[in-house]
Amino acid sequence: MNGKTGFLYNFFIKYLKKPIHRSLVTNSCPNIRAGIQLIDGDLRSPNAVMQIDDLAEVDYSLSGLPAVFQTFIDLDLKGVVFPAGNHTDSPYMAAPFTIPDQSDSMLYLAFSEYFFQSSSFAYYTAGAFNVTIAEETCSYFNINTEIFSSIIPEVAKYSITPYPVMLKLMSTEIPTISLQQDSFTVEIQGSVEVLAILPDSTAQSLFTMNIAANTSISLNIFDQKLMGSLCLNRIQFSLAHSNVGSFEVVLLENILSYIFQTEVIPSANAKLSKGFPLPNLANVTLTRPHITIVQGYVLISTDAHYKHYRRRETTC
Repeated sequence: MNGKTGFLYNFFIKYLKKPIHRSLVTNSCPNIRAGIQLIDGDLRSPNAVMQIDDLAEVDYSLSGLPAVFQTFIDLDLKGVVFPAGNHTDSPYMAAPFTIPDQSDSMLYLAFSEYFFQSSSFAYYTAGAFNVTIAEETCSYFNINTEIFSSIIPEVAKYSITPYPVMLKLMSTEIPTISLQQDSFTVEIQGSVEVLAILPDSTAQSLFTMNIAANTSISLNIFDQKLMGSLCLNRIQFSLAHSNVGSFEVVLLENILSYIFQTEVIPSANAKLSKGFPLPNLANVTLTRPHITIVQGYVLISTDAHYKHYRRRETTC
């Protein structure tokens, strides 16, 4: 304000200062106080365990006191996934990490490799990686002994009429999670047992194969949930046991790989599409979230929308 009009400012300010202050105290202070009370209540709430699905739940409770700085607040959450109703300690240790200073977004959420590894442990413990594929559940073709008898002649001796075949897949180790720059990979060690379903409905084991699979996961956020999509990069088979004699494993790789691509991966993605619930603090809705995968953690940079809360009668 220049010198010619400055006297007007000085004249009016002494009359307006107190009314403006009273208005701020009357209108803004209760809203700010109510907002702080809501956030404080969320931070103090012991009910920080959220159900993911029937098999697992996640603990987002605070692991320490919030660190308050001039322009931001740091919250350290446990971020541990357990089998539902069974808070068994994960065999993994959480490694400390630090988010680089950034200010382009309102909120930054970082999920460590430990978070995803505890998820892997929880679902492994719950048996989620064990899958059975039968003829009636196969989407693209009928799995029967005829498919295998052309490669393994001993299989044809069971019957002239093809028998239905059942595949029992099992993870033999906890799947290993690795987070590198722009890369989220999951290494899976397991086995697949191929069984013939006989006319009396009993199952006869034909052979069992070891499996080593390398998969990658792409992430996105929808409806306040972190969702994943699994992609099979490569898979290797080796013979573990056979009741139909020895055979060249390589001859079966195309068939088994096709079954994995058309049955196992889509089934896994259907489960992953249900998503992991994200921490819910003071009715915050994430807007325009962006996901970055770096070494050791996944970073979500996002703006936030605060839902309106009921105004409380509060005074400063």
